[in-house]
Amino acid sequence: MNDSVETYGTYAQSFLAVRPEFKFGSHVNWGLNLVNAKDDPGSIDYGANPKEALVLGTSLDLNFDSRRVQVLSSVQASIANNDAEGTVDFDSLADQFDLSGSEKDMAEQVVNFFESTGFLTLSQGLSPIPNLAYNAELRLNYFNNQFSLAYKNIDADFASPGNPFLLKDIRGLFISDNIRLLNNQVFLNLYFKNFDDNFSEDQYKSGNSDLGAILSYYPMRNLPSVTLSFGSQSRKNDLNPNSQDSLLAEDNSLQRIGISTSYDFPLGGLENTATFSVTNLQREDAIDDQNNSSFNVFSVGIRNKFSFPLTTRLSFTQSASVLGEGDIESNSDIQKFFAGAEYKLKNAILNSDLQPYARFTMQSFATTLSGDYQRSNYTAGVQLMNQKYGNLSLRFDYISFGDLHDWSDTIFSTRYDVSF
Repeated sequence: MNDSVETYGTYAQSFLAVRPEFKFGSHVNWGLNLVNAKDDPGSIDYGANPKEALVLGTSLDLNFDSRRVQVLSSVQASIANNDAEGTVDFDSLADQFDLSGSEKDMAEQVVNFFESTGFLTLSQGLSPIPNLAYNAELRLNYFNNQFSLAYKNIDADFASPGNPFLLKDIRGLFISDNIRLLNNQVFLNLYFKNFDDNFSEDQYKSGNSDLGAILSYYPMRNLPSVTLSFGSQSRKNDLNPNSQDSLLAEDNSLQRIGISTSYDFPLGGLENTATFSVTNLQREDAIDDQNNSSFNVFSVGIRNKFSFPLTTRLSFTQSASVLGEGDIESNSDIQKFFAGAEYKLKNAILNSDLQPYARFTMQSFATTLSGDYQRSNYTAGVQLMNQKYGNLSLRFDYISFGDLHDWSDTIFSTRYDVSF
């Protein structure tokens, strides 16, 4: 008798998106949208819980004073089906979601309509109550200020097949102001966020605030650019640290400070760019100081462009982190050295650019948990680039783990990208 293991595959999916937009003069844009995604249960032999999702919505955008004033708004409603296999009667769904009276009648009409159009299946995984996502934003562009005030709300079970990575279960206020100063040489970005996430979980809801500023200087003469950044973020919920849910209690803050600079300068017939950056992060936990941490990273690099099509890069990065305090404090120090070179041949093959390259990366680790070790990565490859037909790359990597392991990795890879 042969032993076998069955694993689930991935369903083929049909995807439909329709978005008509109507313009009323030069000040009003009104849009409608429909997005429907359905897994095909018959596309594979072994699968579980084929899914469906339907999103219907509308948007209304207003602008005035040569677009110096803009009001952007949208409302979307989604119905999800987490198991579209088989069929059930609507009464069983109504009992499951405790629907009755006019609420049940309205939900049944909506579900029956979308089932008749083929967008959804009346099955055991269907949620007949729509979930909402809506936002409203005011933008003002006056006196070299680009100001934005936005409010958004996205339900926890909102299903967006057009954007599966959408951050959900969030509700709050978002403010930012981009200010141009000194003949567009100095830029100041101020932002403030005050929002709840996990707001559908009642006592597990966390309140967040994030306040920060980024100041950048881009000189018009041959001087280095400089960027300063600061941020302060806090996160807290109402759980009692001494309760049975103590592991989910939150009351912490994070401070971020950074400086970076870049300088373009000619030297020895080369075009050079030098970069430098320092970042510090400090996390404090009011519930458990063993979760306190600090992180510092320093980086410096230089890029050289020769008169012929050769570009070289050198960089060094050092980071240090500390997690916890006292007896369980752990430390890690990482140093990284990088060197690389690439040579670009214009129209080398079939009107395509050919770019061979070589890179070397060495990392040195000193950690409390794993001890001291080094890792080296040798890379060589070539890219064939054509604006019309896309890019083809071939790459070879050899990775040595030094004294940490008694093995090494050899990797051959190829990749093709095309945009159309």
